[in-house]
Amino acid sequence: EYTRAVTAAKIDRMFAHPLIGNLGNGHGDAVYHSCVSRNSLLPLLSGSADGTVHLWDLPTRSSVATLNAHSQAIQGIVFGMDDDFYSCGNDGTLRRWSVPQILAASSVTATAEDQKAPM
Repeated sequence: EYTRAVTAAKIDRMFAHPLIGNLGNGHGDAVYHSCVSRNSLLPLLSGSADGTVHLWDLPTRSSVATLNAHSQAIQGIVFGMDDDFYSCGNDGTLRRWSVPQILAASSVTATAEDQKAPM
């Protein structure tokens, strides 16, 4: 348990919010939240005040996908125990997203209607 706690603390420091500013073309507004998968260090997710969520490829420092997740600011992002992640926004909605579906989509810009229904 101690090893897991130390690893989590290292990951939190490694993926601090200033990192997002160094990733190139990304959010058009302030980044409020970021998270990484519990199963691997990729993908990195970030959510901003404009309601978008970006999936990042860290080696190339590029956005793999942009999700128009909410109509207002992102208030939280968290990965589930599977390949899904959840986002909540100031618009009062909680949405579940599937990373494999997003990556398999032909368009890199997705909307909430393209994903699973709000919870």
